[in-house]
Amino acid sequence: MKQKKREQRSNKWAFLIYQESVPEDYLNLLEELHVPFILSPWHDKDVNRTTGEFKKPHKHDPH
Repeated sequence: MKQKKREQRSNKWAFLIYQESVPEDYLNLLEELHVPFILSPWHDKDVNRTTGEFKKPHKHDPH
């Protein structure tokens, strides 16, 4: 009988944080999760290639 392959789940996540909607204590909240993370500096100079306008300031979880 052929065995089913188990679905492999990722243990890595990536997300964006927007400056306008993040709580002031976002770093404390992330640290309270007790999950290692790397956080980039605020990206506030990214340009939308279609419109030529600046994108909203945000941070990347560089994964």
